Amino acid sequence: MGNYSVQKVRIRLSDEIAGLDPISEIDNEELAWIDSTGFDANSSGAQPLSDFYAADYTDWQEDDKWFPAETGVNSVQKMIKHYQRIIADGEDPMGRQLDVIKSKLAVLTSVEKILKIAADDDVYFCLAVS
Repeated sequence: MGNYSVQKVRIRLSDEIAGLDPISEIDNEELAWIDSTGFDANSSGAQPLSDFYAADYTDWQEDDKWFPAETGVNSVQKMIKHYQRIIADGEDPMGRQLDVIKSKLAVLTSVEKILKIAADDDVYFCLAVS
């Protein structure tokens, strides 16, 4: 992959879905910071979001990499449950403010909605990074 700093992540779908614009419905900069360390995915047993990354850099040509949307739904749901537990406990093991966790939860809930629609339509996805 090289030494790239991911600043934006957007959901790409293998086919268009009527009435669904995954780019405008997600804060692409916030999505890049959901779990940049992989700690939350590891803690929740989820597949890291970075596993779904695709890019078009000179030494990272994976722009045609697609994943079943259901796989993304499963990962996102595990992370949502993890963040919900942190909020319910009132304390984050990493010491982050609960407002940060709530923000992550809001973005993931939007991602979950899009991926569920894609899964229902048997559409594939990837997380395009820049």
